[in-house]
Amino acid sequence: MPDSSTVAARRAPDTDASRISFKLATVLPDGAPSTTELKTAADALATASGDTVKLKLYFGVVGDEQDIVRKLELGQLQAAHLTAFGLAQIVPAIHVLDLPFFFSSYAQVDHVYENTFAYFQHAFREKGFELLAFTETGWVHLYSNSRIEDLDGLRGAKIWAAEGDPLIAAFASEARMPMVTLGIPDVLQSLQTGLIDTVYASPSAMIGLQWFTKVKYVQPLAFAHATGGLVMTTKAFDSLDRDRQAILARTIAAQAKSMTDSSRRVNEDSKAVIAQAGVEVLPRPSRETFQRLRDVSNRVIDLQADKLYPKVLLERVRALRDEAGGSRAQHDMQRHDS
Repeated sequence: MPDSSTVAARRAPDTDASRISFKLATVLPDGAPSTTELKTAADALATASGDTVKLKLYFGVVGDEQDIVRKLELGQLQAAHLTAFGLAQIVPAIHVLDLPFFFSSYAQVDHVYENTFAYFQHAFREKGFELLAFTETGWVHLYSNSRIEDLDGLRGAKIWAAEGDPLIAAFASEARMPMVTLGIPDVLQSLQTGLIDTVYASPSAMIGLQWFTKVKYVQPLAFAHATGGLVMTTKAFDSLDRDRQAILARTIAAQAKSMTDSSRRVNEDSKAVIAQAGVEVLPRPSRETFQRLRDVSNRVIDLQADKLYPKVLLERVRALRDEAGGSRAQHDMQRHDS
């Protein structure tokens, strides 16, 4: 038996006024991981709403995520699938979910997402946005054209830094790493010309953005876990009646779960594709190097408290992480040795 919201949607008057179309953008090109799930979400939303709510999808044609957020604010777009970088343009505190050398398992990530979603939902609403769901980009690795196995290797590389990302800037400053700041659309050409020789991304993003075709090496130790999310402007969300708001929220949340599950599978598969393309997997850093990197990250994490994110939020996220997976020292050792 159909639920009441579905019945209500089917009874909606079939007039042009009752039909609403929203523009949703992502930096990912069509065919990249997650775009299939976004198409499925658009189809599911149209069906569940009795064809009265539609998503028009824009893949990789709107600009970088700063451009997407600006167009959301101007009303030129109504929704977006963003990485943490884009989400942080709206709510900077989201950086607390992308801290370097912080998470070491999906169990930790899932527990933190589940128990901080309401906090961030409120924070986005205060800025005029609805956080519909968390997704994820996945574990972030360093990809390079030189063998980077220690801090000296990092300091000798020409590393890309996402334009407007204060967290990576803080880490680079603390580690004394030179960075070249660029927007995402400029990265591929900059790898080709040699302006940069090192980037950081998840395996699936490396393939989706074609960056893997311009690098020679990958560091298997994950630098961080990268968050993502689906957002809509509150103005657009409030243009729907309550029944269709519920349908949209439920449909997007369900598809976001599918996107996350798919992302984890695709990231694993992408490692094999990248290896087959000739990208060499480097040895993991020595324990000494790993400890030095973690010490740098811990200093950065604490220094950014009450700057990028409230200290009380950081402590809450730390507690949730440890609650999900035991002591940090145990996880660090498992992650290094895995």
